[in-house]
Amino acid sequence: MQLAGELSFEGSTILSKAILTHSLLPLDSIEYVNRFGQVRAQIAYSQSHFAMNFLTNLYGYEMLPELLDSAKVYRRFDTACVRVFGLTTHEFDSIVKIEMIKKYRYAFIVADHELFWILITALSVAAFTVTMIRNRQKRKRMEEEEEEEEENENCLESEDPEENKEREANDDKKGNEDNADLKG
Repeated sequence: MQLAGELSFEGSTILSKAILTHSLLPLDSIEYVNRFGQVRAQIAYSQSHFAMNFLTNLYGYEMLPELLDSAKVYRRFDTACVRVFGLTTHEFDSIVKIEMIKKYRYAFIVADHELFWILITALSVAAFTVTMIRNRQKRKRMEEEEEEEEENENCLESEDPEENKEREANDDKKGNEDNADLKG
């Protein structure tokens, strides 16, 4: 398993979900993996893979033969662990779990396809909503600009001297007609 290198995507997902559901196993229980159900066995294999990577990254491959030889001599892994690394199995388990949690706490977000599609849908709805709001604001702004342009055109038309003369002449005619009505 160590020769396989980094934990696979599936193994990362398994560890992440185990962290999320608080289902991580004590490392000393992994020796009973044949008694586990499928899910617990997958967690155990992924945890042991991570633990081996952690050991080799921390102490190097040179310590593995020494650990195995010590386990053979003392016939107990916990005793060998104390002799070689100076850690009890409980301390080693705690250190490995802390590192595992640091590395895989949020991996389930990427791995969970349902959550991925929910996020994509939520982002799409948000983008659609923002686009609709922006388009309404643009439409309103364009309508306001058109109204301003129409008002400006009306003002410019009234500044035309010929139109002003015509308007004055019409006003005079109306005024004369009004006066004639009053006299009559």
